[in-house]
Amino acid sequence: GHTGQTGPPGEIGETGPSGSPGPRGNYSGVNWMIISPDGRSTLESSPHRFNLKVVSFELHDDVKEGIFSPLRKFTISSVVVQNSGGLTLPEGATFFLASSSTVITFNDFAVLPFIRPGQNYTIPMTFNAQIADLPLPSSPGPLNTKAYFSTVSEILNRHLSHSGNVIEVDVCWPLTIHNVTSPAHLRRAEVGTIVITINNHSLRSYGKSSDTQVKVVVKISKGLTPTNLPTEYQMKEWDDNYITSVTMTLQNIESHTNENMKLDVVMDEDIMYFDRVVYQVELFINDRLVEYCNRDVRCAPSWPEFTKGEKKGDVILFTGSHTSTAEYISWRRVFDSLQMNIFLWDYDYYNGISFDRTSNKPFVEADSWLSRSNCNKGPMLIFPFPSDSDNSEETTKLWGLDFKLIFDHFGESEVFNDVNGILFYGVTQGCLLRALASNGTLVTEHKSFQGGPHVKPELKDAKKREKEILKDLTSQDPRMFISKITFKPEKKGHSLKYRYGDIEIYRIPVMRNHKVYCLPARFGYLSTDPSSYSLSSNQFDLYSPFTQTFVAVLCVLSVENKLRSMKKIGDSPVLGWHFHNEDTSAELTVIDILLKAMAKELRTDLELKDKQFRLFSHLANTLEKNPTEYLSMNNAALIKYGTKYMDNKLGMNKHKTYVQLKKRITDVLFKDTSTNIKKADANKLATSALEKHKQKQFKKEAFLHSSVAFWSSAERGGESSKRVVTLDTTDREALADFIPYSPQRAPLKPQLPITRSKSANNLSSKGIKRTVQSKDIVQSASNDDMQSKDEDSKRKSWYSFKGSSPKRNRISTTRSSVFGIKPIDP
Repeated sequence: GHTGQTGPPGEIGETGPSGSPGPRGNYSGVNWMIISPDGRSTLESSPHRFNLKVVSFELHDDVKEGIFSPLRKFTISSVVVQNSGGLTLPEGATFFLASSSTVITFNDFAVLPFIRPGQNYTIPMTFNAQIADLPLPSSPGPLNTKAYFSTVSEILNRHLSHSGNVIEVDVCWPLTIHNVTSPAHLRRAEVGTIVITINNHSLRSYGKSSDTQVKVVVKISKGLTPTNLPTEYQMKEWDDNYITSVTMTLQNIESHTNENMKLDVVMDEDIMYFDRVVYQVELFINDRLVEYCNRDVRCAPSWPEFTKGEKKGDVILFTGSHTSTAEYISWRRVFDSLQMNIFLWDYDYYNGISFDRTSNKPFVEADSWLSRSNCNKGPMLIFPFPSDSDNSEETTKLWGLDFKLIFDHFGESEVFNDVNGILFYGVTQGCLLRALASNGTLVTEHKSFQGGPHVKPELKDAKKREKEILKDLTSQDPRMFISKITFKPEKKGHSLKYRYGDIEIYRIPVMRNHKVYCLPARFGYLSTDPSSYSLSSNQFDLYSPFTQTFVAVLCVLSVENKLRSMKKIGDSPVLGWHFHNEDTSAELTVIDILLKAMAKELRTDLELKDKQFRLFSHLANTLEKNPTEYLSMNNAALIKYGTKYMDNKLGMNKHKTYVQLKKRITDVLFKDTSTNIKKADANKLATSALEKHKQKQFKKEAFLHSSVAFWSSAERGGESSKRVVTLDTTDREALADFIPYSPQRAPLKPQLPITRSKSANNLSSKGIKRTVQSKDIVQSASNDDMQSKDEDSKRKSWYSFKGSSPKRNRISTTRSSVFGIKPIDP
């Protein structure tokens, strides 16, 4: 039959198992051999061929000074090479040095003989090279770099790989500027000495021969003038860049010695305070610049410059190295606008404020600001320190500051002393109060810090008892009291009465109605806002350091100076200044601020429960003694504004003593018809201002930033208490802050600053996160640390004043010099 059709293919079977690994192969390698010329025998065999390495060598500069400087020629000799390979190096190999970008070598080479493996060979020749030239110095400081070259070995014009060595050479100049010193501060017309120390660290002397000439050139910018020049010095005055140069030739400097060169300079009399005069020291060897360095001298104010004139000082401003010319112009603008004379005491020039920081000896009063010589009664004191501090002992040591100056300033008398207040920048409220307490008198007559009956006493019970004790003290004594309690309840026997713990009360010999403000250090940098020193500007941000300082100054002015300033600025351009708050659209003027400051001043007697009305009586007496000095329409409106505020808001019309004093003041203001001061006009101006300030955007809270703290009890009562913030602490119990007592103190809550949207401050309701950014200042603050609430602790402390405030922090600033402004005479 026929063959059938082929069936379909079967399925693919499964892959079989992998085989086992095979054995490893033998290691391979290269074996180098040297064959005899006839090829019949192997002379040498090794896994490694011949190879050369440098074992040692000697370097010598051509003048034998031990220094390798740019363009210096040198030799390499006694080069020892070794065959580190396994075969003999054939005869005829060559050895030479290769150039680099820093070393120039010459075409010297050596022909090498046979060198067996491991054998050393000293090359019997000297190789010549030269350090390449380098650019002139572009930054201060000595030359300190390296030059390098390499060795090369060849056979039949082929490089032997792995046979080269890289050799490094330290390159420097034989002479360097070891040090330059000069006074950090000079007053006008004062002579100082620049001392330049040149060091010769080479093996030969310089200055004697023609090829070792040394010159030092000092280039001084305008402000310092060389004086008392020796005849061998050469001076070239004022080039196109207003630079004076003095050339000094160094006659001789021996090996490994130092030589000092001195140059006397005098600070020009027409230079502005706080300008820094820069000078540059240049070192030349054989007319080539080899090194330079820069230094500066600050023009510091001296106290006699202010006291020798006819003007009397109204303000003493304490300055230091952080104070710039722009800062000074800004401060001058504040007080020039109020027609107040400012005197300066530089604590870096005099090495302290109250005492010398080095010797700890107090300054002689007659020779220092302590005498207040040629100053008006009670000049305002301003301490703008560059950084915040919460440690009173550290502040005292760092700035040479004795806080007892506060007692001297205000006087210890119980009679009202109308003097200007004090502004502290960078000294926290806690730092100040602790310092005052340490100099106060501990009150021991009130030891009964107990109460009851209680089932379990609480902190509020201790607070209540403390308030009663302080009220008893302040009812008879107008001086300040600072208190601290340690809450540690202890049951007395089987009764329900408890002793609350310990109480410390200090009597401070200063009346409570005196004014001291503590501002953050950042507010002391007035020039961070360029408009502060631009003499044509009249628009200012309300929360800029310049404005906050201006407001604080008006607040701490004495009553007499408030009246005097109000009259003086009647026709002054300062009346055109406007301070704006972008969030509330408030536009404030100087008059607005003065009105509010006077109203705050007049209600001091009421807040202190002073039945004698010391301040109001002083105002009446001042006007009656010399009415012509103070009478003006502005002052009439100023006083009417303050009295209307007390009548309307504080209900003082029924107080007999107050009404009598107000009548005396009114008679002085409006009795003399020749002054053309009409009562109706003054009432109209005062009423208009009161209506304006009732609006939300003109509340007092908008005038001063919340980080400004007041120490006076008078500032802590009523409406002003909302503006006060507490000490900057993370652990109030550990730091033991002392707070002054105020009989009119209202319960305080943590107060957040006004939210700023378009301006530089950005705040959130959860806490203070401030970031201020401008051309000159970057700083931040936070308010995350609140008072501890651990009520179950065995030992607790409570302080008379509670609240919170932003953390103080160091600020980073860059402040440039101001040009084109004429010097301002003191």
